[in-house]
Amino acid sequence: MLVSGYYYPSARLDIAMSAPAALPLVGDALRYTVCPPGARLLLKRTAQAMFAPAPLPDTFFAAMPRSMLTRPVQIRAEAEDAALMVPAVTRLRAHYPELRMPVSIFAGAGDKIVDVDGHSARLHQDVPHSSLTIKPDAGHMVHYLIVKKFLLRSMG
Repeated sequence: MLVSGYYYPSARLDIAMSAPAALPLVGDALRYTVCPPGARLLLKRTAQAMFAPAPLPDTFFAAMPRSMLTRPVQIRAEAEDAALMVPAVTRLRAHYPELRMPVSIFAGAGDKIVDVDGHSARLHQDVPHSSLTIKPDAGHMVHYLIVKKFLLRSMG
C-alpha cells in the first residue's frame, strides 16, 4: 500500500527550504535555535494544508503532540528525508515496472503537497498490478478519511 507518495523527481521548494537543517554544524545550529520556534508557529497551518480540502481533525494534535513534532531530532529526521527524496526516487523509478506484487495506491484529489497526476496516477500506469483509489474530497492525509477502505485492503 502506498499513500499520497512522492515517486518521481521534481523540483520542490519545501525540500530546498528544509534540507539545510540536515547539514552538519549549520543544521545543528538551525535545529536548536530558529527551527523549533518557527516550526511551532507554522505547525497548525502546515497540518491544515496537509489535510485540505478536508478539515484538520480535532483529534490530530492529541494523537501527534506539537512538542514531539517540533523537537530538534524530529526536525533533523524530516530534513534528512527531504534531502534524500529526489535522489531516492531518481534511482527507484526505473524499477517500478518490474514490480510483480499487487500494489494499492491511495491519494486525495485535492493534495497540494504531492501532485496526484504526476505521482500516484503516473505510478499506477507504471506498475502493472496496481490499483488506484483517488478520494475526491481529500488531500495529502487521505488515509485519515478512508480508514475502513485502507484497512480492508491491508488485510487482503
